Amino acid sequence: MKPDEDLTYVSPIDYLGANAKLLSRLISEGSIAGEEIFAYLAYSLRISQIAQSHSWRSTLFYDRRFRMIQASTGRSWSSEPAGLASACLEKRQPVGDKQAGGKPNGATSSDLCRQFNISNCLYNPCKFKHRCAVCNGEHSAAQHASFEKK
Repeated sequence: MKPDEDLTYVSPIDYLGANAKLLSRLISEGSIAGEEIFAYLAYSLRISQIAQSHSWRSTLFYDRRFRMIQASTGRSWSSEPAGLASACLEKRQPVGDKQAGGKPNGATSSDLCRQFNISNCLYNPCKFKHRCAVCNGEHSAAQHASFEKK
């Protein structure tokens, strides 16, 4: 996915329909079975819960990254990659809720580069900080687990 790709054209209703079609296709192809079907349904519920408290665009960004990781690694639908949520998701700002100076309250990760934290940033220079979204270290969230073990 390109860093500037606009995901907002996908409405929640469109997403719901596409997600149900995808699950049906995965079952009919035999790509998913047994407990993983329940894990996929639980993941779908998690996406709806995330969307209630986070921007729809960042929810779709998170979903796309999760699906890419799941497809390339075979990871269970019930297993969230470390740091993915903090790297992708932006809290929804309550209407009219601004601090002095016009900055939104609770924008804790808004100064971190999401692309850097997930894979690599294509912008040079980048207006966001290239710091780990999990621990604020000098590595990406995608690399966080390997730094944590050292």
